Amino acid sequence: MFRLSPADRVQRGGVVGSNTRDMLRSRGIVVGLTIVGLLLPVVLTAGLCPTVGFAMSGSRFLTGGSEVAGQVTVFDGESITSGHLPTRLNLQDGWRFLVGIGSRVQVSQAAIRLDGGSLEILAIGEG
Repeated sequence: MFRLSPADRVQRGGVVGSNTRDMLRSRGIVVGLTIVGLLLPVVLTAGLCPTVGFAMSGSRFLTGGSEVAGQVTVFDGESITSGHLPTRLNLQDGWRFLVGIGSRVQVSQAAIRLDGGSLEILAIGEG
């Protein structure tokens, strides 16, 4: 059985502790930079493209070229393509739409354009 003397334990503990602290510090910096790198484009995009509402569905659907599930913020000029279930589209001015299965719409602050499929008006807004 191998045993460390008290002096070896202190020295060994100090070295390991120092390396561990340095490793955690470097990982913390990397994680911090990663978070900033991921959030910065979102913050900059949100400032340049105003939001017009949100879309939600019980199945995956496409918005802005990305496949999403659940609820997503819709920005001015984005397109929405519903998936296996209809997608609800709620605009900030009070208009509510139901985008039919497999349908595609283009959303802007001024108008909504049906590119294919069906679109049902659920509620008429103020604007």
